[in-house]
Amino acid sequence: GLSVKAVLDKMLEDGDYDCARKDLERLESAAAKAIGILSNELSLLDVPLDESHGFVEGVKQCLAQFETSWGIATELDVSALAEDHPMRIVVGLQLTQILGECLSNVLKYADANTVKVSLAQDAHCLSMIVEDDGHGFDVSALSGKSSGIETMKLRARAAGGELTIISGEDGTSVCVDIPYEKSRWRG
Repeated sequence: GLSVKAVLDKMLEDGDYDCARKDLERLESAAAKAIGILSNELSLLDVPLDESHGFVEGVKQCLAQFETSWGIATELDVSALAEDHPMRIVVGLQLTQILGECLSNVLKYADANTVKVSLAQDAHCLSMIVEDDGHGFDVSALSGKSSGIETMKLRARAAGGELTIISGEDGTSVCVDIPYEKSRWRG
């Protein structure tokens, strides 16, 4: 294929300055977005994984950075999370990576104004729900075809849980449920 430089050189040679300028602006915008996404991914590496209190604080920081970087409002709800909620490192790692993929998808596809993350637990299960109010998508059309979705499902299973996606015109919800009896989440 042709390189970007070769295409731009040809446009400039032909005197098509407006088209070259617009292409450069699109490239600049795409590069800035890619750098921002990478920055958000790197921030997930700072999330403490050895205890759930540190995990919750790390998620708070990650969402704050996401909101600052992209202007998309975020909310973290931990009201249904018990005070004593030990978490194995593998579970924190998998949940962190799933959250990162969800935030990346919000940026790339959803055109959302708000992202809400809920961490909850009951007598049987630990749950993380990531919801956005953006453009939904046909989940069945991507089943087995999206490496991001398949990777999130694999990550949920690695933590002993399951991942469910519900999407429609009002947004998308990604839910990870990790039952205690099958889980690798409690020490």
